[in-house]
Amino acid sequence: MNNIDTNKIMADIADLENKKQMLLLSLQHDIDEIDKDVMKEFREIGQRAYSLAFEGEGNLSALKADFDKIDAFKAEQDAKDKKKGDIIARYDEEIEIMRKLLPQKAEESAPVETASTPAETAPAPPIDPANMGFCTNCGKAYALGGDMFCLQCGTKLG
Repeated sequence: MNNIDTNKIMADIADLENKKQMLLLSLQHDIDEIDKDVMKEFREIGQRAYSLAFEGEGNLSALKADFDKIDAFKAEQDAKDKKKGDIIARYDEEIEIMRKLLPQKAEESAPVETASTPAETAPAPPIDPANMGFCTNCGKAYALGGDMFCLQCGTKLG
């Protein structure tokens, strides 16, 4: 394998690491927003419970509806946490396959946990979740204003 192929593989590994991080950042943002919604619901439950207990206003069925909302938020959070685990497993598997393509010498110098960029290429720009989109067909992340077609499934993008 020549040096150009090694550099390409290392660049592909770095790209996979960046895409994985972009997806994980997006999911973490979603999870954080759900946390805010849960905290808001708990505040409202507290206010309703106080009104019910000390002011005689409201009813228990309203509290039950609030608890049901929290259960729904928690289920959504669990689904996103599972998706995070799936993304990590999928991308780590792809990265491991790419690393096995590297010659032994390059593989030893390739980082285990972090993305690297070959010396000949500029470092990847910081990941900004506001500048990314997801394929409507397969869910693969892409940079807005970049590719016209999904690199995963070929669907025309945004």
